Amino acid sequence: MLMIIVSKKQMISLLNLSAKTLRYKCGVYLLKCNKHTYIGSSKDLYPRLCEHKRDLLKGQHGNSFVQRVFDKYSIKEFTFQIL
Repeated sequence: MLMIIVSKKQMISLLNLSAKTLRYKCGVYLLKCNKHTYIGSSKDLYPRLCEHKRDLLKGQHGNSFVQRVFDKYSIKEFTFQIL
């Protein structure tokens, strides 16, 4: 399950993600799977996270390395953390 770490103490499942949690919040985020990391930024974190999830599930992520890691380890190993 792809998890979102909103703070060091709080994790939210991507599948049950509430727009209320991240809508209209900007910031830098970390997408992580085991030792592999991807750092990005967004003016609105919720739609960007949804875009990552959609593209990964369709096998069409813009970053081929992230897509290969996703294909190898599955959604269960990914975490999303706001830095």
